[in-house]
Amino acid sequence: MLGIAILIAALGLALVSLRNLLVPLVGAIISFVAIPEVSVWSMPLPVVGGVNVGVLVIILTAATQVVFRLTRYVADVLAAPVIWIALSVWIVGGTITNFLAGIPAPGAWLELVLAPPLAYLLLQRLVAESPAAPRSLARIIVAVAAAEALLALTIWAGAFPQPFADAHATFSYWWDPEFTRALGTLDHPLALAGFMLVATPLLLTVRRNALVIALGALFLATIAAAESRGALLLAAVAFVVVLVRRRVSFVTTLALVGTAAAAVVAVLSAAPELVSGLTEKLSDDNGSANARVLGLAAGLPSTLENPVVGGGQGTAFATSQEIGLGTSFENPTVMTALDWGLAGTVAFTLAQLLAIRRGFRRGGVGGSASAGLVLALYLQTYSSYALPSGTSMLFWLVLGLALTPRTGPASDGHTTTCPRPLRTLTTGAL
Repeated sequence: MLGIAILIAALGLALVSLRNLLVPLVGAIISFVAIPEVSVWSMPLPVVGGVNVGVLVIILTAATQVVFRLTRYVADVLAAPVIWIALSVWIVGGTITNFLAGIPAPGAWLELVLAPPLAYLLLQRLVAESPAAPRSLARIIVAVAAAEALLALTIWAGAFPQPFADAHATFSYWWDPEFTRALGTLDHPLALAGFMLVATPLLLTVRRNALVIALGALFLATIAAAESRGALLLAAVAFVVVLVRRRVSFVTTLALVGTAAAAVVAVLSAAPELVSGLTEKLSDDNGSANARVLGLAAGLPSTLENPVVGGGQGTAFATSQEIGLGTSFENPTVMTALDWGLAGTVAFTLAQLLAIRRGFRRGGVGGSASAGLVLALYLQTYSSYALPSGTSMLFWLVLGLALTPRTGPASDGHTTTCPRPLRTLTTGAL
């Protein structure tokens, strides 16, 4: 019954999109963060099986939009032909692979093949219909990240039991009762770190400098508790860029960051075990980086064996075991090529690069192009979008945020209130 209720709620959000497209996009992001996929696996949704709820909202919204507004979406596709040719190759290749592999439930195909392009398509339409809406969406992402960070740190500190622990114990191979990394309500600590990383460049949309610094410190602390070195480095760089672009005075920055640092030092002095995991990773890699290099070297030749059609979801894990790796390939590009085919993966990667380039050329909502870039880099450090989840959907939503044309000083987070003609708003610089 709960699965049917979720399906009805997702369909309701999709229908709301006919009046306001922003609402289901917000619903998709909140669902991605608040409802881990492992919890859905214990109550499979009708028809689609275990699929991320945020992905389900995107799929149903896109279907509703295309049915009622087909000509507009055709025009959106024609506005970026090279990207959509590449994405079409990806969708066709992945669909053929899914059919030939005989996978009974379409969950992985929906999450990994279909949802990312549809998320980008919906953002294209949102930008065309309401140039101000992407800024609202970016601020909502920051707000959701702040709420999730507070919750994750509270759970990590032991104030509350871990939500969905039973589902993780059943479906997450890495889970154990003594798990010490911050997880929040997402599917994995690395997913939590990735969401905090996305929100960091988007702090350019926040108005008050004091709030920017406080939220930046909160996001960095959450990433540290999730024990992701790559995300921590990228977020630190992105945060510095945010402060430079906002022209925050050195004295203000020093005072606020110093206060935050003193608070962190005081907490860690009282309870050093809270970051013992990250400290160990920084001091001793434990072979993690070497495993990634070995996985890349071993995986690339394997991708050439099936250049057009992949072996279906799970082939990458089976291949890594056959060649004697102790881990997965830990590289989403290699794993995607093995699962869904090399040709489609090359097209998908090309589309990512073109979308990032297009975002920087358009300017976009404050920090959105940078958010897409740092997330693209981060996702290459682990299996990420090669695994069934909403991660790839989130990535393409962020890439879509950068499509808003730049219209002036608003790119640093300070918007003007002077009314402008719609033509100026859609063709000028933000």
